[in-house]
Amino acid sequence: MQAFLRELYKIMDNRFALGILVVLAAIVLGAGLFIAVGHPPPPHEIAANESGLTVSPVSSPVTILPAQSPPVSTTVPVITITKDTAETLVRERFSFWDYDIASISLTDRYPGKILYACLLTPSANGYYHENRTIFINAATGEYYHPSEESAGITINQARASAREAFPGISADRISVFFDWDPDSDADGWTFRLITDNETLLEGQLDPDTGEVIRYHRIIPWSDRLDSPPVSADAALKAAAAEIQKRNSSLPLQLTAQQSTPLLGYGWPKGSRNYLFRYSRIIHGIPCERDGVSVEVDSAGTILRYEKTWDLPEDAIATSPAPVFAGYDAEERVIAMAKERYPEMGGSMRILSRDLRWKDSGIPVHAVIAPGSIPLAWKVVFDDEVLRAKSNPGTGTGWVDAQDGTLMDLVYRH
Repeated sequence: MQAFLRELYKIMDNRFALGILVVLAAIVLGAGLFIAVGHPPPPHEIAANESGLTVSPVSSPVTILPAQSPPVSTTVPVITITKDTAETLVRERFSFWDYDIASISLTDRYPGKILYACLLTPSANGYYHENRTIFINAATGEYYHPSEESAGITINQARASAREAFPGISADRISVFFDWDPDSDADGWTFRLITDNETLLEGQLDPDTGEVIRYHRIIPWSDRLDSPPVSADAALKAAAAEIQKRNSSLPLQLTAQQSTPLLGYGWPKGSRNYLFRYSRIIHGIPCERDGVSVEVDSAGTILRYEKTWDLPEDAIATSPAPVFAGYDAEERVIAMAKERYPEMGGSMRILSRDLRWKDSGIPVHAVIAPGSIPLAWKVVFDDEVLRAKSNPGTGTGWVDAQDGTLMDLVYRH
């Protein structure tokens, strides 16, 4: 009987010790420590189809390791740009006429960067009415905007793309900054080609691909006087060549062109600027907004270029076949125009009527749903009031090509 009790006490002691070990392990793990305890596994039993040796287990000592945290970068950007230089950089973009500089101070608001935060307030006689803050990287002298972190290309890649896009323009430097405006669709890398502190060309690149979206070449007035004016055909060839160079395989169609005489002292006789509009074509129908516009000056130089290509292919509503007839659309526009503007009298006349995908008037940054862009008749007209203006204008009526609904009527008289 005594022998039996001694064996029972041994078993209870072992279980008690095991319970203590479990409690200690829980306490240590809760404190953020890792315990590596050598626990001998049973010897590996070799199956009938295996071969090898059975290795006797070897116990390892208990090792306690501190919990590891991810490494934290301690690199601090070196400030190489002075406050005066930051002010000069701000003034390259924002003139004294538009903004006053209220303050310039250093900030580490954005991780990994030391920036000059430049607070701008509208000038008393300026066009703008809201304050804005511009950031200059104190280590590199580059403009900075938080939205550029989500762009597909970096600021250095954008600079390289801008230089490559205009090999014929020799620039001392290229200023690049990310432009984002919640009230417009002009988002992307804005760039300026600068020589001797004079901007030769400014434009914008797609934020993800680096493609040229728009640009404007700045040519001194005196330089433009030295060249004889070109014909409309020569200007059209220059515009077509520019579009082919930048959009070789896109479906485009020339849908509008106009010329503006350059009047005033010094201009050679016949000088004028030419504007050409190439519309994007989807299923044989032009888009109203998507496309490319090119302006050519009197010397045949490309002055402006702008591309809009926002419409998804599946955004168009139905097939390009209209249900409502075009002449009925004309009659609907005429009737509504006379009802709204009785002063037009009988002088209204129809200038053109064409089918369009009506992708104009879409809110900025809106998500274009599939099938949401309607097929419409675009009816252009004028009257004696519009014809009498020094720069004659036109009115426009939009009629749904499926059900005949008058969608819009624009008459600025």
